[in-house]
Amino acid sequence: MKARIKINKSLRGFAPGQTTMIEVNEEGIPVDIFWRKRLKDSKFDKCIEFVDGEPKEKPKKSKPAKPAKPAAGSESENTETSGDLNNADD
Repeated sequence: MKARIKINKSLRGFAPGQTTMIEVNEEGIPVDIFWRKRLKDSKFDKCIEFVDGEPKEKPKKSKPAKPAKPAAGSESENTETSGDLNNADD
């Protein structure tokens, strides 16, 4: 597979603004180590970017959320509290 990238900084004989095709695997990761490193760098310095058919990160499988357990020693919901503690009857 091939992907088109846009060069945003001078690298390896390419001028800024130039586009080129690079070989990528099924997951959209560049086969050539040079382009893999530039892709990693581009997260910080935007030295290259995919133009069309931009590879997307695989969605991570998430585990279903477990139901929350009530805290040990918690008070029941039927307890009432007085709003004004200073005016308590003696």
